[in-house]
Amino acid sequence: DDERMLREEIDLMTPDGLEKFLERFELPECHNPRDLEGDARQRLLRLFDFFRLDRLSVGRRELRIGLSRLNRAPSDAEAARMVSQLDLGRGGGGDSRIDFEEFALGLLHRRCDLYLAMYEPS
Repeated sequence: DDERMLREEIDLMTPDGLEKFLERFELPECHNPRDLEGDARQRLLRLFDFFRLDRLSVGRRELRIGLSRLNRAPSDAEAARMVSQLDLGRGGGGDSRIDFEEFALGLLHRRCDLYLAMYEPS
């Protein structure tokens, strides 16, 4: 429902729509996902849901689709680099998938390519 409402109220292909999207998903000041509570956590979970496309985690394909919907389409190589930056590979070796904790950690530190593509495009 939230995804449908987001699409209905915000036209992501316009500069104003993209600005509204980014305002809606403004990142909190904390840098540790475990410290997120209430609205700040829910906002980041909804942003993760925007990318995950009914899967439990996000991979290269989901990043490409999500960023394309924001008119910020990365190449396959750029999306692969974003995944490799965020995939902490808990349990040995990266699985080329990003779970919520990895996603949140990367965005909250504001240095990964995904953050830069969304919030500070060139």
